[in-house]
Amino acid sequence: MTTSPILLIFGAGPNSGQSVSRAFLNRGYKVALAARSVKESDNTKDQYHYPSDLTDPNSVVKAFERVNKDLGIPNVVVYNAGALTRTSAEDPLAISISDFNSTFNVNTVSVLVAAQQAILGFSKLPKEASKTFIYTGNILNEVTMAQLFDGGVGKAATAHMIEIAAGAYKDKGYKFYYADERKPDGSAIFRVNGDAHADQFLQLAEAKEQVYSRIPVPPENPLSLSLNDFQNSLNLHPTKANVAAQQAIAGFDKLPSSAPKTFIYTGNCLNTVANPGILDIGLGKSTAALIIETAADAYKDKGYNQVRFYYALKRAPNSAPAIFIDGEAHGKFFLELPEGKTQGHWSQTLVKGEGYKAFPYKRQ
Repeated sequence: MTTSPILLIFGAGPNSGQSVSRAFLNRGYKVALAARSVKESDNTKDQYHYPSDLTDPNSVVKAFERVNKDLGIPNVVVYNAGALTRTSAEDPLAISISDFNSTFNVNTVSVLVAAQQAILGFSKLPKEASKTFIYTGNILNEVTMAQLFDGGVGKAATAHMIEIAAGAYKDKGYKFYYADERKPDGSAIFRVNGDAHADQFLQLAEAKEQVYSRIPVPPENPLSLSLNDFQNSLNLHPTKANVAAQQAIAGFDKLPSSAPKTFIYTGNCLNTVANPGILDIGLGKSTAALIIETAADAYKDKGYNQVRFYYALKRAPNSAPAIFIDGEAHGKFFLELPEGKTQGHWSQTLVKGEGYKAFPYKRQ
């Protein structure tokens, strides 16, 4: 056991992972690296290595147990791992469910487990200790790229999770960050700077309070839901929606070219509004919305010119969320969508008595 501050990193790649490790070691931290590629034979007195397969969320629990025993409770946890299955830009939903689930486990499910374990440890640390969780993200929570479909689904879901956690645990002194390097003009960087990440992560870890949070602090503990409940909810929302879309496309291919071909997902405002009390549903709606947005763009001009994908939701006339939906209004609206000659905006907002109404699409 050590009295030094402890950093636990999931994902120890040669760029950001190693840069972050060096920076924290130089600041006096003990460092634990958990990744598939590390070897315990490389352990030193200041840096330990824990082979971990993050496609299995249970490996995260095991890593925390070993770090707690060997070094102590980590007060900074960095989730730097990521996974991706490249898909066809013309047919992104053709990804196998096995590949989809595997990458989603690495990009989101194992992140949830890591955050849960981090919180358990944070609650046992002294009040004055820094308690920080950082997820290495990218622009894919805001921008769709059909060839990076499953990676974007994971980033969108995890960004939603981090945003909720940042607000929910702020009063306890727990900090949560989605870290995303950009160019000065805000566009994506595809080869990140490891040293820049390390400097930023040190600043975030040493800040005395949450630097940035966009939601009010609720009294709930949203990350306490069980892994089983979390996975069941995700199976219901994004995973089965993705399977349904795949099967719909397979059927659309067999229909006459003149037949309208439309896939509609019944959504709500939770893809743009974070609600800590229903974290798992919000994650599901966020990822399902990204599936629909990706499909709407990918299939409209790829020989599927009459295939349309919509994320449909109901709002009040002032754009506020509609708590109580109207079945008949939905029924009429859903009849209108297939009759359109071309793909409309992928996010279709229904206002009772008005039908479709365009609202700016943005996270609140």
